[in-house]
Amino acid sequence: VLPAISQKRPSRPTFKTSRRQAMAISNGRAAAALPVLLVLFALWQRMGVPNVSRSETRSLSMMQLKPELQKTTLDAEQTFYVPAFEQRRMPGVVPAASSSGCPHEEADLIPFEDFLEGKDPAGNLILSSGRYLLSTSLTVGSLTISEQAELVLGENLELQTRAIWVKGVLRLGSDSCRLQNLVITFTGDGDKDARSSNALETKGLVVSGELHAFGHRFRPTWTRVAQAAAAGSSTLQLMEEVDWQVGQQLVVVTTAWTDDPEDHQNELRSISAVSGAQITLSAPLDFDHYGGPEYFAEVALLSRSVTFQGDASSEASRYGGHVMCVPGAKCQVAGVLGFRMGQENFMGRYPFHFHMMGTVSDSFFEDCAVQHSFFRAYTVHGTSSSRVSRNVAYDVSGSAYYLEDGNEENNLFDYNLAAFVHIIDRLSDYENGGGQGGVTVQTQASRIVPTDATAVGFYCTNAKNRWIGNSASGGFSGFHFPTVPQVLGDSAAAYPNYKPDEMELLEFDSNTAHSSGRL
Repeated sequence: VLPAISQKRPSRPTFKTSRRQAMAISNGRAAAALPVLLVLFALWQRMGVPNVSRSETRSLSMMQLKPELQKTTLDAEQTFYVPAFEQRRMPGVVPAASSSGCPHEEADLIPFEDFLEGKDPAGNLILSSGRYLLSTSLTVGSLTISEQAELVLGENLELQTRAIWVKGVLRLGSDSCRLQNLVITFTGDGDKDARSSNALETKGLVVSGELHAFGHRFRPTWTRVAQAAAAGSSTLQLMEEVDWQVGQQLVVVTTAWTDDPEDHQNELRSISAVSGAQITLSAPLDFDHYGGPEYFAEVALLSRSVTFQGDASSEASRYGGHVMCVPGAKCQVAGVLGFRMGQENFMGRYPFHFHMMGTVSDSFFEDCAVQHSFFRAYTVHGTSSSRVSRNVAYDVSGSAYYLEDGNEENNLFDYNLAAFVHIIDRLSDYENGGGQGGVTVQTQASRIVPTDATAVGFYCTNAKNRWIGNSASGGFSGFHFPTVPQVLGDSAAAYPNYKPDEMELLEFDSNTAHSSGRL
């Protein structure tokens, strides 16, 4: 996938795509690596292959391409398959530590009610200095936390607001004191009709200071079935024990080939019972979910104890909330659900977003979930050395995990899941892929970023990063490494001689993809 070079500075790439060009690694690089692969293959053959009976495996392709086949037919289809390597997996359940050092229990905090005295809560509120505690549910207009101010949120409350601008500190729990029940709802239409640079008009949370948000740590955040789950079953046997809770929502990811919004087999269920590695569902499964030697269907926890969400009106407008960490910020977000977040076709308005932060230390998105996003899930833009770990992205428009400009380096993406990823404004000639010549895709109102015509689980504009233990289901492909000859967008002027497509891959290990590539 080749981005065009604009006459001034590169912006969102215009590109041509065809079935040949949709590969994650360019054919040129693959050809260069062919001699090495042949040598490794010869050595592997000399080492010998374990004796595996054909009767021990079933055909994955038959389950993917023809999920409607009966089990007896599937059993008749046999494929010789031997896993080459052991896959690295996310760490499982560990004993929960008792809470300590809770920020909302500190004695010197000023009640937020004292600040509100004599003020209109529906206005634009500014905390100019001091350390305040919000301990009850509240609806405000907008809220600015100035450089000399800190706001701490307590348990069992909901804060509704048009926007929050954090120049000082916003603290929601801590690593040693995880909040168990907190909701922040972003309301209104923001600047939908007239894009503004004012953070308070963006229907979201913009951070130039510090954000510390820690919800309950559930382990693992996603796993896989230990054996195939049949339609009609209400029980799942998982690969790992989980500490998930009754009443929480999970998704059993499709293993069929087709994964379009109007034709998919991802299944949302509530948890009725948990016993170690066995889950009882609130209702039987409607579809088969494959589990075999090639791969096993993923099962992901979607519930979190802290939620950032767009209001109900976000649904019709596809204009939800967003979280944006800008230069100078420190953002630590863990165990948070982003629901009805993202603003479709509005650049920079994503559920969780590191924006032009340069090289950072100790900023991360971990153990989070994004569900029903209108634009992406986790974006790393012009930012290096960040960490995106153990997250879930489900039901996402546009590419889910997104490196944006091509100058992003030394970021770690480990043990993340992308599932049910949607193309934005499907091309009219997807059925034939545009032929061998491909098609040219431009920026347009219905699809501001051309690459979202081929939205993927992981969009990787620079190989000089690490991807470990991730899984992708749905979308145009699982992982996409486009050819990017020079830095794009906001970062282009500062990196005129940087060539992303010449960067060496740091690490790509134990990643899997399935149920993608539908043309």
